[in-house]
Amino acid sequence: MRSAVAEYLNPKLNAATGRLTVGRDLHPSMEKALTQELHPFFKKSILAPEADGGFGMTDTPERREKMLGLLGDESLQAKVAAKWERHTEWTGMQRWEHMTKEIQAQYKMR
Repeated sequence: MRSAVAEYLNPKLNAATGRLTVGRDLHPSMEKALTQELHPFFKKSILAPEADGGFGMTDTPERREKMLGLLGDESLQAKVAAKWERHTEWTGMQRWEHMTKEIQAQYKMR
């Protein structure tokens, strides 16, 4: 029963990588959770600088490398990293917005 509900909501676990893959067309409840809960939490807690009570996920070269490593696509990683290196003044939010735009452009997403 639980697996039927999980299947209905659409996330898929890739057995080869162990990563969760979410399809483009999310169930409305998943879309709501993503936009109303997860995105605000991520921006406030993960992207915000440590000085503002966040984790500062893109504030140091080591953390940026770790985040870019989650992309999986080495050419996309290199492209995003090169731009981030040229814009050292960018905030975590600016880096995140740039990375998401590059992902969307690469994969022709909404």
